[in-house]
Amino acid sequence: MSDPSAATAQGTRIPDGCWFRAPRRAGDYGAMNTSEGRRWFNRPPNAEPDDPDCVLNEDHVVVEHGDGTITVHASILNRVIDSASIGGAGPISTRGPRPWHGHLERGIWSTA
Repeated sequence: MSDPSAATAQGTRIPDGCWFRAPRRAGDYGAMNTSEGRRWFNRPPNAEPDDPDCVLNEDHVVVEHGDGTITVHASILNRVIDSASIGGAGPISTRGPRPWHGHLERGIWSTA
């Protein structure tokens, strides 16, 4: 992973279905089939090791490319939110503990 303070950083796709089994680092993203359907998880470029995972919400459109990278339409906004506001879903939410706003295009994170 590149310097998280940089304007762009190369992300890494975790193989489908392996998000909770693989170690996750800043810039990682991957898909899981859940009871709510296919969900995309991510750790923004500024994530620290103990930060919770983030999940894209229903407003995001994910395009999968032939090389395995993804592009997410609508920018990604990860910011602090009280877990009670997400129905007690635990450490996974659409927002992480550290503010970050930007884009994921063909696996490359960039700030807004």
